[in-house]
Amino acid sequence: MSNLFVGAAKVSINPTPEVMPYPSFNREPYTDIYSNCNMRAVVLDNGVTMAAVLGFDLGGVPEPKTLKARIQEETGIPKEQILLTATHNHTGCDIVLSPDPADRAKAAEYTAYTMEKALEAVKKAMANKRHARYGYGEGKSYVNGNRDMATELGTFTQGYEPEGYCDRTVSVMKFVDDEDRLICAIVNYGMHATLGFFDVDADGKTKVSGNIPGFAQEYAEERFGGDSVVLWTSAAAGDQNPQLYCLRDYDKDGFPYMARTIPGLQYNLIKIMGKQHGVDICKTINSIHSYNRNLPITFGEKIVELPGQRFPEGTNMQWINDITNHIYPLKQGEFLPDPIDDPEHPVPLYVQEAVLGDVAFVGIAAEIYALIGKACKEASPYRKTMVVTHVERSAGYIIDKTSVEHKCFEQFGPVKAGVCDELIADGVRELFDELMEQ
Repeated sequence: MSNLFVGAAKVSINPTPEVMPYPSFNREPYTDIYSNCNMRAVVLDNGVTMAAVLGFDLGGVPEPKTLKARIQEETGIPKEQILLTATHNHTGCDIVLSPDPADRAKAAEYTAYTMEKALEAVKKAMANKRHARYGYGEGKSYVNGNRDMATELGTFTQGYEPEGYCDRTVSVMKFVDDEDRLICAIVNYGMHATLGFFDVDADGKTKVSGNIPGFAQEYAEERFGGDSVVLWTSAAAGDQNPQLYCLRDYDKDGFPYMARTIPGLQYNLIKIMGKQHGVDICKTINSIHSYNRNLPITFGEKIVELPGQRFPEGTNMQWINDITNHIYPLKQGEFLPDPIDDPEHPVPLYVQEAVLGDVAFVGIAAEIYALIGKACKEASPYRKTMVVTHVERSAGYIIDKTSVEHKCFEQFGPVKAGVCDELIADGVRELFDELMEQ
């Protein structure tokens, strides 16, 4: 009999009536719910130690350090052995750009609510633990695409670039009980959950949604039935979008404006693409037939310092965002500012690694481009490796060295663009070396 016990649970984190209407990326606040936002927890117990993986259908993890400490205090799971991640959902209720104090108060209230729900889910998962075996497999899903789109004008904008690098791998760590019933699956795939976040539904309302990952998780859970849980994590997706997001329209001058779609279209696409992705996840889960019973648990973390950059005093960053996203063109005589090296302010990048049996997880607290994710996988000594992003408060976008000439909005952040590929991969490798010495 295996010494491995695994439990999983899912709880709703749909916004409560008290925080609605809630500020959104759109100019109009959320007033309704289109599809569910959930929080999922997986608890692993090998008879010696415990670990947990938590996933939120949110833009980011709510108060990660505080949450880890509370989980340890209330459940006994060591805070160092907790992996927190979010789907980076752009149609959830945690991302507040508004400076309005009332909006900030709502965000704080909702954050506190999601943290309580997270504790509830972990405790339910612990109560659900049963004998388990685990396996690993990979498949493909074609709902994502590279978003650094080359234009007729010789520039790049956010769109769909079929020639750009894209990792369409669906990685799955699967846990089954002694009757081969699915307990849970941890899924890894590189794609922004952005579809529909600037749009309204057919009734003109801006609505909360779990986005594509939300639909995909729920579709797979319904297919496997029972109390099975499918927890989706975002792989390296700094330059990866849903294929049908950020559609472009063109005037006779060839300038690629953001296309306007009819109300409700993108919401419907969330559902269609989410279910298609869910099918791909199910196919991958079903392809796994080889299982292990022993699951050693090892965790480690470190900070990798990355070179910083800044921009001239008074630079309008919103203007840069609008220009690089081709909302309107540069006027004659206008130029994008060049970044200035800022060696006095390096950017700390949090890296967390977890080795669960023969499957490795590399947690990166940033939005790294997909080629940097590939380099992180290659730096791992484990053939079965997932790169998981959005594990802590983000260091922002990190552009790979082949994309730095694109002049997309992602490279106008605090991290120096195009020079961090090897620094991050080396940090990943060094941390694995430390774990293997343990």
